[in-house]
Amino acid sequence: LKFFIGIFSHSSIFKGYPPRQMIYTCATCFPTMKRDLTTLEPLPTAICYGCSMNCHSGHTLLELYTKRRVCCDCGNSKFRHPCQLYPGKKLLNTWNQYNHNYEGRYCACDRPYADSVPLYGYDEIWEEGGVMVQCIVCEDWFHVNVGFVFNYFLGNLFVGCVQ
Repeated sequence: LKFFIGIFSHSSIFKGYPPRQMIYTCATCFPTMKRDLTTLEPLPTAICYGCSMNCHSGHTLLELYTKRRVCCDCGNSKFRHPCQLYPGKKLLNTWNQYNHNYEGRYCACDRPYADSVPLYGYDEIWEEGGVMVQCIVCEDWFHVNVGFVFNYFLGNLFVGCVQ
């Protein structure tokens, strides 16, 4: 029980860039995020489990499953509100690497997850995506019915990552 209380009540910011953790992004906050000054696109954000339960409770969250070496962005300079668990976060996590998953898009087809909620910039729910698998190399998610081949002997490895 103590283990679960710790997960809910602490931001992972104290762990720095952990080897692997559950990561979310907030579709509710996404349209109001601060924007990149060159592209005017909202900046992608990584939210840890503790912040998803406390700071973004009641929001529409996109679960990105696990990501490696990602530090929680909740309440940093990308947001218009402070983190409730650790209000003194630094401006940016410069070592975080983001892909299109943080914008609710996946696979080489660059579409949302099947049966997901309509996301900022999309008018409809895409229902034809089917099952998705996360590549162990790039950590992107791929629709298995789009024609990609995975090497099940090595794990969920997208062939395009090693060619």
